[in-house]
Amino acid sequence: MRPPKNSWPKTLGGRGALFFAQQMREMLSPQTFESFRALSLDTLARLDEAVAVVEDVRLNRVPRPALEPIWGELVWSLTDDPIAESLAGSHIDLIMEQNSNQKLPLVDISHNLIYLRKILSKSHKEKLEKTILNVFSDDKKRIQLRRATSSYCSFLINSGYSKSYINQIVDQLFFNKNIIRVRTEMINSFFRRFDCEKKSFVIYAIVDYDFGRYLSRIGYDISFRLGDLPLHVGRGLAPLLLTGHTSAFLMCREEAHDQYSAANQVQQKLSSIKALTFLGPHGMPCGWANEMYVHRLRAQQGIIVKISYETSFHTGAVKKTAGRALKEVHQYSRKILSSFTNDSTERLLSSISTSALARASSNPENQLISLWSAVEVLLSEPERETARIVHYARLLIPCICLKYIRRQTIAVFDEMLVSYRRKFSGIVSGEPFVSGTDQHTKFAAILYLPANANLRQDLCDLCAENPLALHRLWKLHHEYGTPKSVSVHLDAHQKRVEWQLHRIYRARNNLVHAGRVPSFLDSLILNAFEYYRAAVATIVAHARKDESQSDIDQVVSELGVEYKVYMNFANNIRKNNVLSLEDVLRLAK
Repeated sequence: MRPPKNSWPKTLGGRGALFFAQQMREMLSPQTFESFRALSLDTLARLDEAVAVVEDVRLNRVPRPALEPIWGELVWSLTDDPIAESLAGSHIDLIMEQNSNQKLPLVDISHNLIYLRKILSKSHKEKLEKTILNVFSDDKKRIQLRRATSSYCSFLINSGYSKSYINQIVDQLFFNKNIIRVRTEMINSFFRRFDCEKKSFVIYAIVDYDFGRYLSRIGYDISFRLGDLPLHVGRGLAPLLLTGHTSAFLMCREEAHDQYSAANQVQQKLSSIKALTFLGPHGMPCGWANEMYVHRLRAQQGIIVKISYETSFHTGAVKKTAGRALKEVHQYSRKILSSFTNDSTERLLSSISTSALARASSNPENQLISLWSAVEVLLSEPERETARIVHYARLLIPCICLKYIRRQTIAVFDEMLVSYRRKFSGIVSGEPFVSGTDQHTKFAAILYLPANANLRQDLCDLCAENPLALHRLWKLHHEYGTPKSVSVHLDAHQKRVEWQLHRIYRARNNLVHAGRVPSFLDSLILNAFEYYRAAVATIVAHARKDESQSDIDQVVSELGVEYKVYMNFANNIRKNNVLSLEDVLRLAK
C-alpha cells in the first residue's frame, strides 16, 4: 500500500493503471491482510473443486452434507464474478435451479457443473482482460476494477503461474522505471505475458555429492564436474558453489507456465526423493541449493531462480532479535504461561509446538497438516455424532471473527503509518471523541464516525497520489461506516471463513488419506496460519480478563457466547441511520 517510488502521470489513465498494478502486487504478497489478498480459488477453480467433491460423495468417500459449503460458496462466486453473468447468465440460473434439487442424481449434478465450466472457460481470460481495460481509466469504477483484478489474479494462480513470476512481471512493467505515458497497450503488454500455455524448461540444481550419486543410480541426469555442463549453465552456477564443498549437478526437464513454477516442481521432486531415503537404516545427507539455473528448452541463456516459500511465516534462521521484538515475545509468552490452568497450559503449548513444525518445514503439505493438527490439539474433541469439521468450525469462527473489524482497521493503520509517518500520526491524534491514546481506536473513529468527515478528508488529501491507499480508506468507510453495511459485511466474512475452514479440512484429509495436493495449497496455508494465530490471540486475550487461571474449553465456549452477542448487536443497529461513538467502540475495540 506504500506510494510508488517511480513517477506516474497524473491522469485518469495513469491513476487507474497504477491502481491496477498496486492491486496485483498487494494481492500476491503473503504479508497483505487476508481480506486484501487474492482469493484462493477463482470461479473456474471452484467449479473444478465442486466436481471433485461431488465425485467423492458419489463414491461414499464423504457424506452428502459436505456439499453444502461447496454449494454456498459456488453460488456466491457465480453471483460475485465480474463476467460470469455476461458469459453464461441463462445457463447459470438454470443449472443452479436444477442442482438445488436434493433428489437430482449426483452424476447429473456433476455433468451440469462440467458443462457450466466449459461455457465459462471459453473466453474467461479475454473477458476479464477486456473488463479491466474498459474500466481502468474511469475513476468512478474502482470497485469494478478491484473485483476484475482480484478475479484475474486468482485465475492466473490457479492456471499454474507462480506468484513470484507474476510479481516479477508487475515490477518490470510498472515499478522498475518511471512511467511517462499510460495507454491501453501498456496493460495489454502485461496480459500478453500470460498465454496460459506450458513451456519446456531445463533446470539445473546443485546437490550434495553423495545425494547426486544416489540420484544418478535411480535414473536422474547428474554431472559431477562443472565443466561438463553447457558453458552458459556453468557460468550461471559457478557463483553459487561453496568453497571446499564437493557438489554434483542435477539436470531436469519440466513443463510449466514459468521458470519459478518449473524450479518449484524440481524442489518438490527432490523433497519426495529425500523422503525415500528415510526408509534406509542409516539415512543419507540429502541437501541442495535453494537457487537453481533455469532456461527455456533450446535457449542459450537462463536465469537464477531462488526457491520461494510463498507463506508469510516460513523464515530461515534469525540471526538477531531486536529489543522491541524480544519484549513482545516475552510479554506474550508470559500471558500464555500465567493465564491458564496447568492442563490447559500444557495443551496450548502442545498446540503451539505442533504449529511451529509448519514454520520449520519447507514442505507445503507438511505445513498444512501441522497447522490443522495444531487446531485439533487446541480445541475439544467433537461428540461422536457430530462431524469433526462442523465441530471445529463452530468453535473456531468466533475466535477468528470476533475481532475482525479491529484487525482489518489495524492492518490499514500500520500500512498508513509506515508510508506517511508523522503527518498521519498527527491527523489520527487530532481525533476529538475517543479519549486516551489508543491510536487504532482513534483511527477507527475517524473512518466510521459521521462527525469526523473533515479528518477523513485530511487522510484522503494525505494519500491523494496513492490510489490504493485511497481505495483502502474508502473501502473501510464503505463497509463499516453505516449500521447496515456493518451487519452485511460481518455476515459475509463469517461465511467466507466457514467456507475456507471446510476447504482447509478437505485439503488436509486429501493430503493425509489420498496424497492429493491441491493447486491452491499455498493460499490455504496462509489462511490456516492467520486463522490459527488470530484464534490463539483471541483466546489468550479473553483469558487475561479473568483474575483466576482459565480452562481453555471454557474460554472458547465464552467466546462463542460473546460472538453471538456481538453479531446480535450488529444486526440490532441496522435500523439506525448512522453509527454512534458507542457503536464504533463496541464494534472496533
